[in-house]
Amino acid sequence: ALRETGIQVPDQVAVVGFDDSLGARWLGLSTVRIPMRELGGQAARLALRLARKEALEESLVQLPLELVVRQTCGGV
Repeated sequence: ALRETGIQVPDQVAVVGFDDSLGARWLGLSTVRIPMRELGGQAARLALRLARKEALEESLVQLPLELVVRQTCGGV
């Protein structure tokens, strides 16, 4: 859509996606990388605790994220 309107990436606007998929890598899209295996594990543990009606120790789970800068933000 940006190309169709004549907007140049990354000269006029930076573009960032989320999840660092193979498509993002192929396109040179800057992304936020999330630890999918850890995310799935945390979700499964929480779901099991909820199914067992166990008390949850935490109300917020934070996972480490990584910004991967590629061509759409002027990176190499």
